[in-house]
Amino acid sequence: MTDPEPIILLAHGSADPRHRRGIDALATRATLLAEAPVHVAFLDHHAPSATDAARAASRGVVVPALLSTGYHARVDVPEAIAAMQAAAPGPFRASVGLGLGRPVLEGVGELLARAGVADSSDHCVVLALAGTTAPEAIEELRGALAGASAGPDGPAWAASASVCEPAHLGGYATRAAEGAPTVVVPIALCEGVLRDRVIGAALGLRLATVAGALAETDAMARLVVARAAEALAADR
Repeated sequence: MTDPEPIILLAHGSADPRHRRGIDALATRATLLAEAPVHVAFLDHHAPSATDAARAASRGVVVPALLSTGYHARVDVPEAIAAMQAAAPGPFRASVGLGLGRPVLEGVGELLARAGVADSSDHCVVLALAGTTAPEAIEELRGALAGASAGPDGPAWAASASVCEPAHLGGYATRAAEGAPTVVVPIALCEGVLRDRVIGAALGLRLATVAGALAETDAMARLVVARAAEALAADR
């Protein structure tokens, strides 16, 4: 019987220790769902490095813990995987990153439920991208929102994509002041400076927010396991 293929959750890393705690929490949740060991690795700031994780796992599927396809996904991740191939027997297969699709909305739903907004059909839920202003990231999120609202099993809450600048939240503050229930959810995998920026902008405009980050949700853990499975299936 062949041992299950390990999963290596490859994150960017941050000088903020909350990032590490979030990735560890995501790996723990994914471990409970996967029929395989889940290792963590970081491109910067934290140990273990990608090569450290490669030596520990010997082989595996690398799942980039990234919500958008920016420089890190295009350059840093392939370079890290090449270094892993050189450091351990391998092979190391790469999955696509986590992305900004429907699972992110499911994670948002979990955060809303924890905040007591379980039935948010009368709310405007503002999704504020915390880590990128890339047009393709905004379009991916908007596409997920459009698909969710069109589907019969989609979430029952209204949502709008926004970048984390106070000016982009101003219109929602006006609506909230006029009595429209509004809550801002930062689209950030982990807690940290960028998520703090969204929260600060929202609170400065007297907009409600939610606690926690996406890495703390079951939806993201399921996505990690699904990405690994997709990469293995594509390689067969």
